[in-house]
Parts: sequence; structure tokens; C-alpha cells
Amino acid sequence: MRTGQTTPVCSPGGQTADRDDEVPITDESDVDAVLALLDDVAARSILVATTGEALSAMELAECCDVSQTTAYRKVEALREVGLLEADIDASIDGNHTRRYSHDIDRLEFGVGMDGVELTLHYQEP
Repeated sequence: MRTGQTTPVCSPGGQTADRDDEVPITDESDVDAVLALLDDVAARSILVATTGEALSAMELAECCDVSQTTAYRKVEALREVGLLEADIDASIDGNHTRRYSHDIDRLEFGVGMDGVELTLHYQEP
């Protein structure tokens, strides 16, 4: 595993943690959750839309052609497994907008004697 600058992220299970350039996901329920999300068209669309650009749930609903309810559900599911991050944009008028993005470069899938393992590889900062 490469070491270097760590960045706080929401790790699988929704816990905030520092992350390195790659993060293994070995827990069977976390692997199942990630694979289920990658099998979901709306979740994949949200991942593609948030590549290189932070978007609100309302913007994601529009650009991914899903309802706002679906966008919020998929965003929360993606955050819970560590595939999306959220930042809050605070404006002078008191309105706060949560924007979602990721800096995942690729996802590796491996099968071995210990079972299935996924590894998230992040872009260099």
C-alpha cells in the first residue's frame, strides 16, 4: 500500500477516517453493498456525474434523470460505503447546500482464498 498524504473520508460503514491512496474493503456485507450499488443504474449515474464536480442532490436528480427522493437515497447509500463524500456550501443568506463528489480513480475486484476483496484507489491529491 502506498503511503502519503491522507485525507478524511467516510469509510465503509459511514465512519469518518483518514484514508491513504488505496482502501481495501474486505467485510462481506460492505463488499455486497458496494457491488449492489454498482449494479444500480441510478447509483452508477451519480458516480459518473460526481467525477470531478461536486453536485447537490437536486442537481444530481436533474442530470441523472431520477427523482429527488431517489437521488437522496442513492447518495446516502454511496456515502455509507465510502464511494461519495459530502461538503457543505454555506452561503451568506443562511442557506446551506450539501454537495457530493468523489476522487476515486478506480475500483479493483479480487477473489482469493480469503474471499472477495474490493480496493478503492483514489486520485493523487
